[in-house]
Amino acid sequence: MKKLKLILLASIVGLCALISACSTSDEDPGAKFHGQSEAKIYQDGKKAMLKGDYEDAAAHFAAINADYPFGKFAQQSRLNAAYCYYKNNNNASALAAANNYIRLYPRGAHIDYAYYLRGMIQVSVNRGPIETFFGVDFTKRDLSSLKAAFIDFDHLVRLHPHSHYAADARARMIYIRNQLAKQELHIAQFYYDRAAYVAAINRANTIITQYQQTPVVEPTLALLVKANRKLNLTKDADENLSILQLNFPNSKYLKKLS
Repeated sequence: MKKLKLILLASIVGLCALISACSTSDEDPGAKFHGQSEAKIYQDGKKAMLKGDYEDAAAHFAAINADYPFGKFAQQSRLNAAYCYYKNNNNASALAAANNYIRLYPRGAHIDYAYYLRGMIQVSVNRGPIETFFGVDFTKRDLSSLKAAFIDFDHLVRLHPHSHYAADARARMIYIRNQLAKQELHIAQFYYDRAAYVAAINRANTIITQYQQTPVVEPTLALLVKANRKLNLTKDADENLSILQLNFPNSKYLKKLS
């Protein structure tokens, strides 16, 4: 019995020591870099980043922010840390670092990239590595992070139209808009499948008015025709059918609706 108590005590002591060590590391990200100059920490972090060791690089840049918050490399380190966290799939830390940069340096030399990076992080939050690998349709879940990404890209394009990242941001805005429209169609179809035809029509009309020129307009018009027919709204159904025929004369939905 005494032997068992000693083993348990030793285990508890060891666990406490481990927790203490982890806590110290988390509370002071610069602990293992104490005594090193800001320049050395930064250069070593940059080397690690170039080698693709993003976890180690992020630790270096976080140490600069902790020990040299007003130093020569502080501003760039915050941005580098956000990038390294992002590349290491640590989206929560990446977002926090990007937010800190934007809050502290609203007129910083790389503020355009900060908004671009924050947008990329938000996209990554919605479309993680598992969804990407397995091709999961993520438009069937909450897309609030994708909407936030759209705002960041839009901010970049409007305020920094000549930025090196503006063209890519515009392309990503088109992609995001298409995904948001696709989600609206999922919702409209959900209502239609449950015979909630009025709700389906309302959701489909949102797509027609707010997401014109997206790929889902064609199936949305077809859904509107069907939903209006279910409610015996012949005039509205025929009107949507005419719009479908005019804009998509070769649509695969036309045969099913004839």
